[in-house]
Amino acid sequence: MVLDAHGSPSSSGGQLMTVSIRPAAIYGPGEARHFPRVIRYMSYGLYRFTIGSPDALVDWLHVDNFARANALADQKLKEEAKDVILVQSAKKKSGERSENSSVGGKGIFISDGRPINNFEFFRPLCEGLGYPQPNLNFPVESMLRIARVIEGLMRALMWLPGGWALLGVLPTLSRCEVNKCGVTHYFSMEPAKRRIGYHPQQYDLKRDVIQWYIDKGYTTTRSSSKAVAAVVLETTKVLVILALFCTIALPVWYIARS
Repeated sequence: MVLDAHGSPSSSGGQLMTVSIRPAAIYGPGEARHFPRVIRYMSYGLYRFTIGSPDALVDWLHVDNFARANALADQKLKEEAKDVILVQSAKKKSGERSENSSVGGKGIFISDGRPINNFEFFRPLCEGLGYPQPNLNFPVESMLRIARVIEGLMRALMWLPGGWALLGVLPTLSRCEVNKCGVTHYFSMEPAKRRIGYHPQQYDLKRDVIQWYIDKGYTTTRSSSKAVAAVVLETTKVLVILALFCTIALPVWYIARS
């Protein structure tokens, strides 16, 4: 949608110029999606296994690099906009340099430029917060099968009375998460360097990020009794879901087939 809008007339009578910044997984001080969830699994004693080959590499992106890339793209768009007088001439100019340095109408992938195995990326987090490293490994294929069952169960429960309460509840494991953890996927930063002059700054995870979580009190390792209680709670949730499925969904399915 953003890229399709590039070159369309703007309300001021000029030409709309757009660029799509496509970030890798974002991390940094205060990040609320990835690190807090992993830390929660660590505190529950559930961060015990890795997925896939240790050679599987993925991209990560520090929030400051993300902000820097957006500022650079904005600056480059403004520079290109200065050359636009008429839509026809703008299209001509865009065509002359699109393959080399033009940013308008392009999608630009952004990361720290250092592909790394997901679980190696989290190793300093384990060490810094005092949690043990995972000591088991499961293949991607096996975890995909388990994730497919969990997703199917969640979808089935959504159709039950009161199932709307599960809206927004993330499954414990999803195929998307398995693929993101265990399958190599990353992009070259050369197009970003060429088009917007992006050169990612390198950050020390332990000094620049983990220290923030330490300062927020995330280093308090749970006692064994609390960890067991957390595992029991999570297991109880799963059993309740299974019980609801077996007592309501299965009879409904059987009646519908008979």
